[in-house]
Amino acid sequence: NSPFLATRRDQAAISAQPTALIRRSQITNIKRLFLDRSFLHINAENDPGAFARISGRYMVMVNDLRKVYHMTLDTSYDQMMHILSARGLEWVRRHVDALPDPLPAGHDAVAPLSQAARLAPVCSGLRGSVSPLEIFVRRRLDDRLVAEVCDLIRRKGAEPEICDTLAAAQGLGLGGGALYRAIRDFCDRDDLDLAAQLALQTRPAPPLLTAAEEWLRRPLSAAALTADRADLFGRLVMQIYGFGAQRPKLSTARAYGEIFENCLRIADWALRRKDLTVLARIIYCICLIDPDHDVGPWLSDIVASQRPDGSFPDRTGFGTQDQDFAVAGRSTIAAVAALHMVRYRRWHKPPPDRMAA
Repeated sequence: NSPFLATRRDQAAISAQPTALIRRSQITNIKRLFLDRSFLHINAENDPGAFARISGRYMVMVNDLRKVYHMTLDTSYDQMMHILSARGLEWVRRHVDALPDPLPAGHDAVAPLSQAARLAPVCSGLRGSVSPLEIFVRRRLDDRLVAEVCDLIRRKGAEPEICDTLAAAQGLGLGGGALYRAIRDFCDRDDLDLAAQLALQTRPAPPLLTAAEEWLRRPLSAAALTADRADLFGRLVMQIYGFGAQRPKLSTARAYGEIFENCLRIADWALRRKDLTVLARIIYCICLIDPDHDVGPWLSDIVASQRPDGSFPDRTGFGTQDQDFAVAGRSTIAAVAALHMVRYRRWHKPPPDRMAA
């Protein structure tokens, strides 16, 4: 007679009948699961994947019920977004704290740490207060590490991926004059994509923004879509929107619609390919362009993929194995950012000057 068992009975009853026959009262226990934090009882069930399965099922039920009853997002839905992102952030914190101190510039974890640091001010902006992510990434990404990275660039020994570290340091106000000299030297490279070039310029040149708009507006076909192109598309949209801190001034009103249509195509493509990282980024992009668009059908696959340790795998699907930071850092950070955007929908404080374009 426990609330958790009642929740499972309601869940089974709902999944066994058509949506049109579902009564609102049947999801009371499911909603209570997230409202009173009784999800903690799931650990006592000795079933490490139960939370992910119930979260994913709840997403599906809420989406179906909204279509039938025109329901709005309620407190339980908001609480679930909070719980999922908090579990992801806790996983990131544990792994960041476990990194060597000091962290060498050539360490495998520098890339995911930099990606987390890039999104730290973004999560703070969406929340309207300093995000825990911004606090603990600074424990390893500091002025010393940034100086080592700048030295690598000076000696021409850095790969294009080091752009994330430079952009993260810039967003967190680290590095001082050495950072800006390194960025100036790094921008002279001819192997940087459009998103990387935009990320390193606090005031992007108009020709660069025009080139980005033209690239994003190109019609996408299934044959033309690749993992690299979908990844660049998501990063580029987030960059021209300042991750939500601004709305770009495109050449025509039609441009917004054309970019949005490409977002929808990539979301369906990523869902078919089970590419969680691209799917999470595109969900973020869809919310940037149309905050009221229903992203539930895509988000439910991400929610149901969260591992018991709080991480998100690179590919959607159920699993219980713990993951390393170097392996799952990128996908977990992308999923946490998407959950933040779905929950908050817009920035709740002015962006830092260093992120405004």
